Formats: sequence, structure tokens, C-alpha cells
Amino acid sequence: MAHVQKLVETAVQQVADNLEQQLDSEIDRLNSLQDDELEALRQKRLAQMKKTAEERAMWRRNGHGTVHRIGEKEFFPRAKESKRMVTIMYRPGSNRYAEDLLEHIGRIAEHHLETLFTTLDADKAPFLGDRLNIRVLPSLILVKNSEIDKVLPGLDHLSSTGKFTTASIEKRLHSFGMLTNTDIADDE
Repeated sequence: MAHVQKLVETAVQQVADNLEQQLDSEIDRLNSLQDDELEALRQKRLAQMKKTAEERAMWRRNGHGTVHRIGEKEFFPRAKESKRMVTIMYRPGSNRYAEDLLEHIGRIAEHHLETLFTTLDADKAPFLGDRLNIRVLPSLILVKNSEIDKVLPGLDHLSSTGKFTTASIEKRLHSFGMLTNTDIADDE
């Protein structure tokens, strides 16, 4: 038993030594940078931060960050305004699972400005429902680069039991390419 413990301690020490060597070499590299190289890195980072801030401001102006109820005639113009749009087509008040989904989507929208989140009343959008062959409500319509990428009928794509969390929906939307990262880390 003592022999196994000694082997484990040795392995842990080797890993720690490797990490320390990597950190030391990175610190040495950073310390050896010249002032002009540091300034170039700083300028590059500032430009990146400015671009991100401008992008976030544009998304906010276009209504990102909340869930918007839209009409059928607004669907395609709104889809053209955003690189990514998630629309929940449902019948208000008819399904507790849809209402639960909308609550979770609202939380996700706050954290993911890169995607526009909308809802569409199925009774007020018969043309779109027929065109997309939507027969199960709620359905998620995923739009990328102004084109309908997927139509997910029902909630089976999110959870086969009808029970889901904000984080699980976020991860699923991320897997479909609708979110650029997963910000909501814990299951709520």
C-alpha cells in the first residue's frame, strides 16, 4: 500500500513540475517582450474589446437580449437582421411545457446577445406554419444567416421527459450552433 502511495505522489509531483516549467517559460516569454511588443499586444486587445462592445451595442439596438413576440409578417425581416434567430412557435395558454420553455428561453436571451429570440403565435401565423409543415406545438425554428436551418417540432429535441433546465436548453441550442458559447454553467 505504501508503494502505491509513493507512486501516486511521484506522478503528482511530476505533473506539478511540468506545470511549473510551463508557467516559468510563459513568464520568461512575457518578461522578455519589448515595450513596443507590449504596446502592440495592448493595442490589439483594445481593438478587439472595442469591436466586441460595438457588436453588443448593435445587438441591443436590434432587440437582442430579450424575447420578442413577433407577427408572421415580421418573421422574415427579423431573420434577415440577425445572424442567428430562435423562434418558438406555440399557442399561448394551451401548453404548460411551452410556458416553461419560454421562461427558460428568457433567461438564455439575457446571456446570449449574439442570438435573437422571438415567439410566434401559431394561430396568427398559418402561412408560416403550413410552409414549414409545423404540426406539433411548441416548435422551435432555428434561423442561421437569414435561412431556416432547422425546425424542431415539439420538445423531444430538448428533453424526452418534458422536464428541462435553462442550462440543458442552452447546451442543446449551442450544439445546434445557435449560441456561440455556454454562459449558464449550472443547472437551475
